[in-house]
Amino acid sequence: MAPRWIKTKDHEPDPHGPRWGDDDWLLVSGGWVVGRVHPPGGALVGKFNWTLTGPHTPQAPVMKGGTVETVEEAKVALLKSWRAWQAWAGMRDVE
Repeated sequence: MAPRWIKTKDHEPDPHGPRWGDDDWLLVSGGWVVGRVHPPGGALVGKFNWTLTGPHTPQAPVMKGGTVETVEEAKVALLKSWRAWQAWAGMRDVE
């Protein structure tokens, strides 16, 4: 299945109220959550973190995370990293 973006709050609803904002996203491929894009706190307010969260393969020669200026840049970077991981692992999306 092609990767798709879903809001973290829709994937992991919190019965005690909103925990994740509208700029907190998960990249899902098949049954895997393969990464996350979210705004960091502290001194990095106004920027966005992206992280390739799984599958965990430290040997893969791909970037596993970073901080960029916009949510769109973070999504592009995460998807690029996921595609590089897929190529390294010899995997592809199933139609």
